[in-house]
Amino acid sequence: MMQIRLLDKKSKKHLLILSLASLLIIVLISCMIYMIFDKIYKNNLNTVTTIVGQLAKENPGEEKSIVNSAIESINNGYINDDSAFVKGNTLLKKYGYDKRFKFYDDDRNKKIIRETICMIIVFAIIIAVMLICIYMKFAGDFNGKMKSLSKLLDLLIEKKYLQDSFKESDGEFGVVEHKLKMVSSIMNDSIKEINSEKESLKNFISNVSHQIKTPISSIKITNSILLEKEEDKTKREFLLSCSEEINRLQWLASSLIKISNIEVGALQLNMKAKEIKETVIMALRSVYNKALDKDIEIEVDDTESCIVEHDIRWTKEAIANVLENAIKYTPRGGKISISLSRNSMGCTIAIKDNGVGIEKENINKIFKRFYRENSKEVLKEVGSGLGLYITRKVLEAQGASIIAESKKNEGSVFTIYFYV
Repeated sequence: MMQIRLLDKKSKKHLLILSLASLLIIVLISCMIYMIFDKIYKNNLNTVTTIVGQLAKENPGEEKSIVNSAIESINNGYINDDSAFVKGNTLLKKYGYDKRFKFYDDDRNKKIIRETICMIIVFAIIIAVMLICIYMKFAGDFNGKMKSLSKLLDLLIEKKYLQDSFKESDGEFGVVEHKLKMVSSIMNDSIKEINSEKESLKNFISNVSHQIKTPISSIKITNSILLEKEEDKTKREFLLSCSEEINRLQWLASSLIKISNIEVGALQLNMKAKEIKETVIMALRSVYNKALDKDIEIEVDDTESCIVEHDIRWTKEAIANVLENAIKYTPRGGKISISLSRNSMGCTIAIKDNGVGIEKENINKIFKRFYRENSKEVLKEVGSGLGLYITRKVLEAQGASIIAESKKNEGSVFTIYFYV
C-alpha cells in the first residue's frame, strides 16, 4: 500500500482534488435525490390539497372535518387508517377509476420524470468531465515522469553522466531518479577507470611489441647472414630450420599483438568507401606464392562492382587469413575459387576449396581463439589457431560477418558478408 509520505507534491495535490471531487459527487447525488423526493412529495401534497378543496367545495358544512382528516392522514403518512384506504380503493374500483390512474399519465409526473432524466444526464456529463480531467492530469504527470526516467536511462545507455544540476522529483519517482543518478556516477567512475586501464594496456602492448620485434628482427638478420656464408649442407639445413621457426615466432608475436589491440579496443580502423574487389585482389597477391608452391589453382569468378565501407589494410589481412588457411589445408594440385556477388543487403565474398574439410561438430569452434581441430591433417600443418579468430574480430569490428560450411574430405566454403 502506497504511503502518503512517499507521494510527491503533485501526487498529493491530485489526491486532494480526487477526494474533493468524490465529496462533491456525493453532495450532488444527495441533493438530486432530495430534489426528486421533494418534487414527488409536493406533487402528492398538491393532489391531496386539490381533493380536500373539491370535497370542501361540495360539502361546505364538513370543511373542518375534511381538513382535519386530510392533515391527520398526511402527518400519519397515509398508512395508519387502513379502513379509509380500503374504502377508497373499493369506491375507485366500483366506478372503474382504479384502471385509469397511471403514474406516467399524470402530466405533473411526466414533468418530474423529464426533469429527473435531464438532471441525471447533466449530472452524468459533469461526473464524466470531472473524471476525464482528473485522469488526464494524472496521466499527463505520470507520462511526464516516465519520460523523465526514460531520458535518464537513455543517458545511461549512451554512457553520459547525469550532472549535479539535474532536477529530481519528489516521492517515489524522486527516489528512483536519485538512485539512477548514483548509478550514473558509479558508471562514469568505472568508465574512466576502464579507459585509463585501456590506455595503460595499449601503451604496454606498444612497448612489448617494440621490445619483441627488435630482438626477433636481429636474430632473423643474423640467421640470414650465417645462412648466406655457410656452405656445409648440415649446417645450412639447421639454419633453414631456424629461419622457419624465426618466421613463425615473428608471425606469432605479430598475431598476439593484434589480438591484444583488438581485445582492449585499441584497434584503429580507417573506414573508407572502396571497391571490395580491389581489396580481395590485394589479399590474393599476398598469399599467391604459397599457392604456387603447392601447385594450387586459384580461380576468381567474374564479379560485380561493389563499393562498401571497410578498412582496406585490416580487411585485406582478414581475407588473406582465410585464403592462407584454404591453401594450407588443400592438398597439392587442388583448387580454390573466389566469387563476389551483390544483393539488396550488401556484398558477399565466397572462398571455396576442395581441401580436407572440417568436422560438422567443429564448425562453430574454428573462429575461437587458439582453436585447432584435433585431426592428423590439421596437426601436421604449422599453425596457432589465431588466423580465423583475428578474421572474425576484424570483420565484426567493421559491421561485417563470416560463416563457414564444410564437409569432411570434400572441402570448405567461407562466406564473408559486408552490409550496406
